[in-house]
Amino acid sequence: TAIDKRTGEEVKEQQPAFYHAYEYVRGQKLGVIRLNPVVADRLAKDGLRETLHPRHLPMLVKPKPWLGPDQGGYLYNNSAAMRFKDCQEQQSYLEHASSLGNVELVYAGLDVLGSTPWNINRKIFDVVLKVWNSGERLCKIPPTVYDKPQPEKPANYDTDVKTKSTYGQRLKTYTQDKANNHSERCSVNYKIEISRAFLGDAFYLPHNLDFRGRAYPIPPHLNHIGDDLSRGLLMFAEAKPLGERGLRWLKIHLANLYGFDKGSFDERVEFVMKRLDDIYDSAEKPLEGRRWWTTADDPWQCLATCMDLRAALESGDPHAHLSNLPVHQDGTCNGLQHYAALGGDGQGAAQVNLAVTDRPSDVYTFVANMVEEIVKRDVAAGDKVAQIVSGKISRKVVKQTVMTTVYGVTYVGAREQIEKQLRDRGDISEEECWIASSYLAKNVLSCIGDLFSGAKAIQNWLNLCAKLISKSIPEDRLAEAIKPEQPTRGKRTPMCNRIRKEQMATVVWTTPLG
Repeated sequence: TAIDKRTGEEVKEQQPAFYHAYEYVRGQKLGVIRLNPVVADRLAKDGLRETLHPRHLPMLVKPKPWLGPDQGGYLYNNSAAMRFKDCQEQQSYLEHASSLGNVELVYAGLDVLGSTPWNINRKIFDVVLKVWNSGERLCKIPPTVYDKPQPEKPANYDTDVKTKSTYGQRLKTYTQDKANNHSERCSVNYKIEISRAFLGDAFYLPHNLDFRGRAYPIPPHLNHIGDDLSRGLLMFAEAKPLGERGLRWLKIHLANLYGFDKGSFDERVEFVMKRLDDIYDSAEKPLEGRRWWTTADDPWQCLATCMDLRAALESGDPHAHLSNLPVHQDGTCNGLQHYAALGGDGQGAAQVNLAVTDRPSDVYTFVANMVEEIVKRDVAAGDKVAQIVSGKISRKVVKQTVMTTVYGVTYVGAREQIEKQLRDRGDISEEECWIASSYLAKNVLSCIGDLFSGAKAIQNWLNLCAKLISKSIPEDRLAEAIKPEQPTRGKRTPMCNRIRKEQMATVVWTTPLG
């Protein structure tokens, strides 16, 4: 259905929801099935309750207790206690450990997490819904229509090769960002529709583990370890009195969410008390007031905390106020903490807050400052790339690379992480982001190696152990490995090929729990 622009009449016609088209991929003509743009637009706006598979939703009753590798979680849909991709060995090891009773405490932990009841925060939901229906961009909620201008085609596009290349790169980035905006809009729509469906109900999030042993909620779209919007929409179903300690932590939590998380605890409490006027304005008039909460690092959680803190202070007895707001806490770069503890690395331990200090250390800022010093030296030497990034190396630029270095991030991965952050800054041109990120990735990885030399040494030792173990041949297989294979169709298989096939041992780490 559409309106004729000339006559103003409503015109109707039937169109297929899907249609066939062709596109060229590497010089080959391929047939593709495309979705009608009208249908795609409706899917982006309409409720998605019918399109969500039930197994991906929270539960209205407590999950089944975990009794085995595939016995627990949802009542009728099979759920796995551990996530892995097409790896029969991992499944076999888990089944063996489970049969010996060595993972009973793990199952018990998953049961506790899964049996914790949650509610939707109605006040936050109402604000989110207003922003969503307005179609504007606010606090990580993408707009209905992508609001960034398309790059203009330069006048010398056909005559200047460099200009043509630059324009093509910018147009590609614009197209990708526009597609990402639509994807983000769909993701937010999922969260809103799930929240709407569970308004007023207590619900549960069944959990399972990844291969490292970290517990995650099985419902992927709305959970308490999701993004800022997901966390802002959720609260505990069971409220408890704050008490003196709880009220203090509520203020510390608010300071952390706003971004003031590097001061001492007393300084964070003072930060909040000095801004009570802004906090009250945010809680009472979130969209009509000064919108102080929108400038926070985590705005939706900040707004939820503003509302809860105001309710506590206005209750007459803040210590007796019943609160059900989660206060999230996290370690400082947990992987580096483990390495620093394992290696007795005093310098590294101080940077990741394993040492007792008045205020928290910030390893990300420390690394950023180390890189900035290198950049200053290169600028003095006349390096053009260093001049591009000088003064633009913030904590946020290096944070993801520092966090993932203990998980074996490569130079290519680090470059992509830094390139994304440089693009988000917006003060480096598209065509310069690649070379700038390459330069920074090399220096960031070098600084991390210098700062956490103990961690790097342990990581290299573990890599060497894994390499030797995976290339070893068990004693009971050695005789079979060196025995010549029977010739096939007159061909004799070289012994080295047979040995190479046997050199595929799995590295198995057995914890003290078995």
